[in-house]
Amino acid sequence: MADPPTVLDLQVSQLVQSTLVACGTLLIYDLLCTLDQEVAYVWSEKWSLGTFLFILNRYLPFVDTFLSLSYGSDVIVKQTVNTPEVGLLGYNLLCPSTDSHLSRNAFLCLQR
Repeated sequence: MADPPTVLDLQVSQLVQSTLVACGTLLIYDLLCTLDQEVAYVWSEKWSLGTFLFILNRYLPFVDTFLSLSYGSDVIVKQTVNTPEVGLLGYNLLCPSTDSHLSRNAFLCLQR
């Protein structure tokens, strides 16, 4: 039987969920700000490897963020308190992180 969560577990879980909501909000804002350019330059062009990689880079952070929001906070709390349960480890290895996507966009904006 699992131990009941401690106050620290609950605080970490709340912090993780709040951070994920903030990341999700930034991703949606970024999508809305650049959607017109994406439609003009990506969706109207012939599909290529670059287009496929762009789509993966563009939309996998949404999957990462919102799946983490749904399932990941318990896993992160368990990893924080060093329990052996891993759960979504394979998922975490397959999805790129949200901050790398946002960092790339910030870098590209600063280059203009």
